[in-house]
Amino acid sequence: MTVSRHTYSATVGADQVSVRGGTLTLDAGTVPHVQADLRVPVGLLDALDPRVTPRVVVTATVRVGAQSRLRIFDLGVRRRPVNHRDGTMSLSLASDEALLDDWRPLADDSTPATFPTIRGVVNYVLGVVLPDAVLEPGVDASATGPEAADDALVWKAGKSAMDFLHPLVQAVGMRLVCDERRAWTLRTENYAGFGEVATITYGEDLIDGTDTIDRDNALWFDAQVTRYRWTDGAGMQQEAVDSFALRTPHTRANLVEVDAPYPGPGRSAYAVRRAQQRGREVTATKVADWTTAAEQPVIVRLPDTPVQVGSIQRVRFDLSRDEMTIEARTIDTPGTAWILLPKGEAWTDSSAGESWIEETANG
Repeated sequence: MTVSRHTYSATVGADQVSVRGGTLTLDAGTVPHVQADLRVPVGLLDALDPRVTPRVVVTATVRVGAQSRLRIFDLGVRRRPVNHRDGTMSLSLASDEALLDDWRPLADDSTPATFPTIRGVVNYVLGVVLPDAVLEPGVDASATGPEAADDALVWKAGKSAMDFLHPLVQAVGMRLVCDERRAWTLRTENYAGFGEVATITYGEDLIDGTDTIDRDNALWFDAQVTRYRWTDGAGMQQEAVDSFALRTPHTRANLVEVDAPYPGPGRSAYAVRRAQQRGREVTATKVADWTTAAEQPVIVRLPDTPVQVGSIQRVRFDLSRDEMTIEARTIDTPGTAWILLPKGEAWTDSSAGESWIEETANG
């Protein structure tokens, strides 16, 4: 049996920091997208003061035989408690969305209204907060939808950059994400994370796992009401509602209340579409594979259960145990789906119009 060896290191500028354990997490449903909690020896206290926005570069190295692979996380320090009893401290780290939560304008800014597309608005805000940041090439849409409030694109004094952008981005069916490389992207619900399809199989590499179908955890719904409330330029309280149902009659509705001017319809439809991917919630633990990312396609094979195919919602790397735990949204998948084809067979051999989880042969 081939044994992998995992080592972890961290640097603050030119200084090395010994990593004694902790976790690294990537989550498609949270902001910031990447978060870490590291246990390190006490030292470099001034350099790691969160008030001076230090950065920690964490490197995970896995060696299998003579080969090695690196995964690098460039994250900002958010919190640094010190335990003087055992001479250690914890570093809470996050990707750069946290910096958008920190920054608030001191006066109303109407410049975003001069940009016709959402990419223009996002790039303007990124440039204000993080002058070197810019979106990677990708999808785009109109900055606001029909019936949008007149001041939907006014960045109000005291509103964080993330709180300003979040309703606008979600109204056009997207999310704003910064990854561990400090790369910014706009992602639709069909975004697929980098790397090959991840696989977890009972009896081969599964250490522990659960398979849950739950109607009460608010993850699955077939309708949503998004209620916007805000104060307009004349000081009047305003309210608008964006509703969407996948079918009539709907069976379970979700409610979201947003403190922002109405950007037009779209957020509810986006949320309902994403919720349909949550037929099952599978949690599985295996030896850490450092190519794994949130939103990566995954195949999970469990006993007495149809093959589960979906996308990874969350991956948490445990540095103390060299393990990772994924939480995936999956659906029951027929054995003839093209994503399950053996290596050497191409999905292009399947019938036109079929999706990656549909049957590739009749019968």
